[in-house]
Amino acid sequence: MFPYVYKLNKLQETSMSTLQVYCLKPEPQCICSALTIPSSFWKRAKGLLGKSSMTNEEGVLFYHCSSIHMIGMKFPIDVVYLNNSLEIVKLVESIKPWQVSFCHSAVHTLELASGSISKSKLKLGEKLQIRGIE
Repeated sequence: MFPYVYKLNKLQETSMSTLQVYCLKPEPQCICSALTIPSSFWKRAKGLLGKSSMTNEEGVLFYHCSSIHMIGMKFPIDVVYLNNSLEIVKLVESIKPWQVSFCHSAVHTLELASGSISKSKLKLGEKLQIRGIE
């Protein structure tokens, strides 16, 4: 069966843990197998700054975040905005360095490698699930 499923309220207690993100289509589909959740102010502020790229397996989830900036970034990313139930409320494909994006109805923001949204065929309204790796 599937590993332990993390409850949304436990995300705040998770410090840079490796997790998986699944899209709950008719069959669950893994869209990110190496998710990190930066928990401290400094880890959140740094985000992906300093990295030269992102693998297709990587993702970063910022809880209680409805906007991102690409100032100082060296590569484009895909951004998935989520509501409190982890339903997709906005998709931004391949946002480029030095741009800004926001979503008023979002509560959390998932950053993925550029091309991940189209590769996974994510759609508005689909629900995501975060699972721990044991």
